Amino acid sequence: AVPAPVPAPAPAAVPAAAAEDLVPLATGILMHRFSLTRRQALERLRQQASEKGVTPAVQAVRLVEAIEDLANP
Repeated sequence: AVPAPVPAPAPAAVPAAAAEDLVPLATGILMHRFSLTRRQALERLRQQASEKGVTPAVQAVRLVEAIEDLANP
């Protein structure tokens, strides 16, 4: 029998204002990673958020947390 997939953990509770502060950082990460303009990166962040059914601020938190996890040894 194949075990059921484990759902991804929810991001840590981040106050809404702090999450909004991460949108520019997440946009910059996408700009750097994919060689996008600011407008293209923000649209990509919005698209990812829409696909996952979350706000761009929540998607920004997820993106920044993922990058921080990758940076930890």
